[in-house]
Amino acid sequence: MFKVANAALQILRFLGVSIFRGTPCIQHECQDFLDILNIQVQIKGHLPAGPCLLVANHRSFLDVLALGQMDQMVFVTSQEVASSRFTGLFSRLAGCILVERRNYSTLLQDIEVIKQHMLAGQKVCVFPEATTTNGVEMARWRSSLFEAAVKTNTPVVPIAIDYTSVNGQTVTEKNRDILYYIDDMTFYDHIKNIFKIKDAHINIKILKPISGLNRKILACVAERAVKDALHT
Repeated sequence: MFKVANAALQILRFLGVSIFRGTPCIQHECQDFLDILNIQVQIKGHLPAGPCLLVANHRSFLDVLALGQMDQMVFVTSQEVASSRFTGLFSRLAGCILVERRNYSTLLQDIEVIKQHMLAGQKVCVFPEATTTNGVEMARWRSSLFEAAVKTNTPVVPIAIDYTSVNGQTVTEKNRDILYYIDDMTFYDHIKNIFKIKDAHINIKILKPISGLNRKILACVAERAVKDALHT
């Protein structure tokens, strides 16, 4: 109950900061949430200075907190997520870029928006699987949004996110539901499960930046780099 109360206060503080400033400021808020949940994040590697397109595998809402606490960045999420009352509110207050990957006519506009953010010097984070998975296999990475990096000659930085333990135990098929947003789980159920966490460890590997390739090859190379990093 104490953890839930702390989280509720943090949510209110986040809302207040976002509305008062008129601009997103989520780096410290992400770290605060992780502290409340007693989640430790170990980071190997360093983010490059300046704008880049961060691309990572995706298993949980916690991915956003683990990445967001590293540096100021803008996350890309779907219009579907934004259509939910709760997640939509937070997506907008956090300054997320909302995209509709399935609509080609708006996809070009979405790529342009991402381009403008990077040209303004920002780091933009994309989950190219466009879904969350169970940690056994990644979904195939979609290449369309990589075009923004190609058009701006911005480096693509692959990031591997791995969950190693939860509640004092190694993450397995039996306990991964506490962490992962998978199967027919609703987002509400996912958040309820997260509050069952007593402690957890996340490993993040920031891999070598990639550039100078077309979007499809960029996506393939980045996907392979993350897969390899998750199995080493």
